[in-house]
Amino acid sequence: MAMTFMTPNPVAASHYKICRTGPGGLAVEVIPLGNAVLFPSLSIIAPGESTPVRREDNAGVARFLLAADQVERMLAAPGLDRSPYLGLLCDAFLSVNADDRVWGYALRINRSGVVLPIHDADGVAIETDEAGFSQCVLQHFPAHKGVARGHDILCLV
Repeated sequence: MAMTFMTPNPVAASHYKICRTGPGGLAVEVIPLGNAVLFPSLSIIAPGESTPVRREDNAGVARFLLAADQVERMLAAPGLDRSPYLGLLCDAFLSVNADDRVWGYALRINRSGVVLPIHDADGVAIETDEAGFSQCVLQHFPAHKGVARGHDILCLV
């Protein structure tokens, strides 16, 4: 697997991301960074409901698969400030015997192996590594705790 780079870039730290996907099924992939075991989950969030997205794990990559009809439902929403959107939650547990108390995750969105660009809320492209995974800002576990949580809001347009 390609090495994902990390940066203190505030663009990468934004929790609100936009991906111009167009119609058709796609995959949201998450990889761990730092010294944590991750348990990511992805849901389609809409008024009054939350629908989990099917997950597959393969070689350290959590892959969430959205069917074409799920993507179509999200694209039918009128504007970026309306639901539905994808809510990515990531629980992190500090690895045993970790020397450094940092953790993070990187993500990429692809359709049939073609990586789709991700942008921040201002439309600026988020930089990726050679495998197409987004930059990540590593976070520190809270003092005297081995559990943390992160999140991202992903809007498809």
